[in-house]
Amino acid sequence: MRAFVQLAVAAVLLLACLSQGYGAEQSGEAEEILRKTAKVYESLKSYCDETTLVVNVAEGEREQRTESRYSLAVERPDKLALVLESGDNGITLVSDGKKLYTYVPMLKQYTVEKAPGSIDELLKGRTKEPHVVMMAAGTVKILPLFGREGYKTVMSDVEEAEFAGEETFQGTKMRHLILRQKEADIDLWVEAENSLLRKIRIDMARAIAQQRELMPESAPMKFVIEETHRQIRVGNPIPPDTFVFTPPAGAQQTSSLTGRQESPFVGKKAPEFTLEGLEKGTSVRLADYRGKVVMLDFWASWCAPCRLEMPILQRVYDKYKAKGAVLIGVNVGEDRATARAFLEKDNYKFPAGLDPLGEVDKAYGAPGLPHLVIIDRQGVIQADHIGFMRGLEKELERTLDRILAAGSKAAD
Repeated sequence: MRAFVQLAVAAVLLLACLSQGYGAEQSGEAEEILRKTAKVYESLKSYCDETTLVVNVAEGEREQRTESRYSLAVERPDKLALVLESGDNGITLVSDGKKLYTYVPMLKQYTVEKAPGSIDELLKGRTKEPHVVMMAAGTVKILPLFGREGYKTVMSDVEEAEFAGEETFQGTKMRHLILRQKEADIDLWVEAENSLLRKIRIDMARAIAQQRELMPESAPMKFVIEETHRQIRVGNPIPPDTFVFTPPAGAQQTSSLTGRQESPFVGKKAPEFTLEGLEKGTSVRLADYRGKVVMLDFWASWCAPCRLEMPILQRVYDKYKAKGAVLIGVNVGEDRATARAFLEKDNYKFPAGLDPLGEVDKAYGAPGLPHLVIIDRQGVIQADHIGFMRGLEKELERTLDRILAAGSKAAD
């Protein structure tokens, strides 16, 4: 379940990052409050706070709560430090104005590159690996407010905005706003006195209801994200060492956080597993496919990038199965009815197993979905890719051609 929560969070944040649309022009009290808040953040010379991100997920009788804590510091024009202090989910970003450090704790890897010229450029993902930065900006929802288009970003895909009145939060008078999107309701609590954002609550009930209409047999689910900001300090000088990145013990520098060649699993034996199949009484065992080149795909029905990737994988599998390749799907965190309905709906035809608690997914070290692992005939991992990538079909065919032609690279 823990791995399921992590992957669900990553998928929702990725969708938020990919959403570039802007809803209908809004006017009213709620919109005016948000415009004022956006202008306040855009004008701040410096900002520090302690951020807490809580994710509550319930599926059927299973419930899980995860909490991540960050320290956040911003100093214009080009310094930012978003540091994951505790918790398994998240990304650390540190820019000292000259270099940008991006660290993914789950991978224990970090990259170093030239820093973008401004915080706005950084938040727009003008880096070597933009989707990693954009996911960080999606993780901590307050971050886009420090860019030049804070209001537009917050109002992306908002169909209706409502001022729900004034409330008290932690002893402070707040203005409560509700933003309604097609997939979610977003509640914001903004300080009445200074227009600073103190709390965000995202309820994915709308998206879940839409999924259940398509798959009524799926288990009831709740998915709520809460983000709070405490110890806020604005306008004060920030100590220079705040923007110094010190690699944690065991962390390794890499040239890419998404490149397959950098994965610590490449060249090692693939972890064995046995999973329940989509039909009751059946199972899927990796050992049964020894001697074939295996495309191992971790996916979930709610994962938009997975839906983009899957038809490509099916086409490649159809083309290469006669050559000795097989595609195995591993559904992460969902029940049998949900996984089977999704595959049957689009007529996908490949072996698939169920990983409801994310145990196999965790064994393969996946911090997000989709996750594609290529295993050679001897059971050695030859490629490892996280996330959907453009040009996947041709790249995957080149990888399979290489492995099938050259044979295995034996593990040490």
